[in-house]
Amino acid sequence: MPRHGLTPSAWIRRSLARAVAPRTPWVLAAGIITLAGCGVGPVMATAPQDPGDFDLEEVAPGVYAVSPRPGVPAGANAAVIVNADEVIVVDTHMRPSFARALRDQIRTLTALPIRYVINTHWHPDHTQGNQAYVGAFPKGVTLLSHAIARQEIATLGVRRLAQDRERLPREIAAWRSQLDRLEAEAATDAGTRQEAARLQRRIAEAAAFLRELELVELVLPNLTFERSLTLHTSSRRIQLLYFGRGHTRGDAVVYLPTDKVLMIGDLVTGGPPFARDGYPGEWVRTLSRIQRLDVEVIVSGHGRVMRGKQVLADRIRFLEDALQVIRAGLDRGHGVDQIAAAIDLDSYRGTFDPEPPEQPWRGWMRMLVERAIAEREDQAAR
Repeated sequence: MPRHGLTPSAWIRRSLARAVAPRTPWVLAAGIITLAGCGVGPVMATAPQDPGDFDLEEVAPGVYAVSPRPGVPAGANAAVIVNADEVIVVDTHMRPSFARALRDQIRTLTALPIRYVINTHWHPDHTQGNQAYVGAFPKGVTLLSHAIARQEIATLGVRRLAQDRERLPREIAAWRSQLDRLEAEAATDAGTRQEAARLQRRIAEAAAFLRELELVELVLPNLTFERSLTLHTSSRRIQLLYFGRGHTRGDAVVYLPTDKVLMIGDLVTGGPPFARDGYPGEWVRTLSRIQRLDVEVIVSGHGRVMRGKQVLADRIRFLEDALQVIRAGLDRGHGVDQIAAAIDLDSYRGTFDPEPPEQPWRGWMRMLVERAIAEREDQAAR
């Protein structure tokens, strides 16, 4: 999800051309999920990204929050930590071309090599750029994540990539059929011409995204942790911490205790919780534990940089209220859609970034209800 909370499918429709390749199968070997016939090293795009796709906001000395500029479909925020001897990158975007673009932009800050790349969780918009760092630096790059996140990249990430490769051609074909119908009417109707032009752009962008998607190598982290891991760098201590399930099963946060900066992944974003793979009840407990950290700046997976810890209290309160509505609805025998419609978004809009034009948040509430039901059933079965 980008800074305003769009889903990955929405970003797919907005993606731009960066690479061309024939479809080839992927295989899992030597810790890298790669494409048969392709090397392990990074795949170069035919049309390089222009530097400057990202806004880099320095939130502490040498610590940068990275957010895609408007119209850049990189998929998610990232973070860059520049130390005295090396650079650390947190999260790698939806596509290798955008990871390479950030890599190039980092060179405008420092000539130091990138030595560590951290994935906060398994979702494609945070991991599918990992390959851009493989083989890019003489001394190599260590990729880190929670142990569960690594497992999920290797299973759920593989499945999602295959599904996207299969789904996109069908969507493009359906859009082309729709475009043919619109073009037949466009000669006499200006509104139809505009709609046809928008659909034509969507088709071109989706086709370009598919071409790069076929180049993606899902590179697995080669260093994992269970509860915590500390990097003792020449400039600062960097802690990777796991507080429990929330947005996914394996959400890691990156904490800089001296700088009081927290990279929180998608446990907190600019919008309401996106719970497609989440655990709403445990999410509350996870955020409550994170609240105990001494934090002044939070870099979220999507959305603006957040000052102070108020956003943690806001998201906890939203989840608690939503879960109360869900429990009451289930007790009354209400269906998923009825319960989702009853969740109060309006009272919390002041705590969120503006909702994108697609207005996806009510649909997200349906996912929140479904995941809360699944969590409840799992607890009852224990």
